[in-house]
Amino acid sequence: MAISNYEHGFKNGVTIRGVPVEISHPGRVFWVGNNTVRLDNEKTSADGNDGTFLAPYSTIMGAYAAGATKAGRGDIIFVRPGYTETLSSATLWALNKADVAIVGLGAGTSRPTITLSAATATATVSAANNAVRNMIFVANADDVAALFTLTTAKNFSVEDCEIKDTSGSLNMLVVIDTNTTDNAADGLFVARNVINLLKATANKLVKVDGSLDNLVVKDNYMRTASTSTTVGMVEVPLGLDVLTNMRIERNFYRAAAAMAAGIFVTSAGAMSTATGVVIDNVAAISATSTAIAIVVSTGVASVQNYAHKGVGSVAAVRIPAAVAAD
Repeated sequence: MAISNYEHGFKNGVTIRGVPVEISHPGRVFWVGNNTVRLDNEKTSADGNDGTFLAPYSTIMGAYAAGATKAGRGDIIFVRPGYTETLSSATLWALNKADVAIVGLGAGTSRPTITLSAATATATVSAANNAVRNMIFVANADDVAALFTLTTAKNFSVEDCEIKDTSGSLNMLVVIDTNTTDNAADGLFVARNVINLLKATANKLVKVDGSLDNLVVKDNYMRTASTSTTVGMVEVPLGLDVLTNMRIERNFYRAAAAMAAGIFVTSAGAMSTATGVVIDNVAAISATSTAIAIVVSTGVASVQNYAHKGVGSVAAVRIPAAVAAD
């Protein structure tokens, strides 16, 4: 039996068995899946389908699922469990329409899996208010430059994803790389992700290439084989860029190196004009004697951050920034 489809909703709302059904988003919903296990009455997935629940598209990007979305409407692309896709260039994933969410369904290894098979493969984000949730991303080429490359991409969010390297030589260098244009990626939100980076290079979760307001990095677990002593989770390589109103909260960072610079935020400069808070983060590193949470900053509070020398049951030590009360 076909499922009823009310594409235009209900003017005065609707109740089913006395329970009101709330529509939590204003846009359209599109379905994607290429798993061979299908539901009753479900058509084989194909990009020639109409993208409905029982006639899903077979790819996320291109002229179909992403092509069918409309900027500013609040559309959602739901991706079925077991979906797989390989990115071999920088043109296959382009989030270029505002207010679109890509939401993976399923748990564990059944979550949709995107594999980057070339060093130049990346997901480009060039519109505001896009979100990616509950997906698995795997680097399967040497030195993938960045998983996500942001240009004019305010309020981009990555949540509840697993991001990992295949090996120490099939790896990514950066998870999220912002644009050099100041404030083009304001509102970047990175939360509840699990990241495993296996190459012994200065890899990082976020690389900030321009001034950024309202950066939030919270509740992530990141493990890295990096032997760099000067690059932490968030890196500001130019030093002159300004991070304002940032919140780095409750992250766990496990690094192979004996960090001699900011573990959670590092910069080429002193970041004297940065503002925000670095709070309740924990790092496991190979030594703690020179560890600090963030490079010297007069405007960022460093509160209850800890570093643990990653051997046995050695007690963690508090790591306040050099000039912040803790």
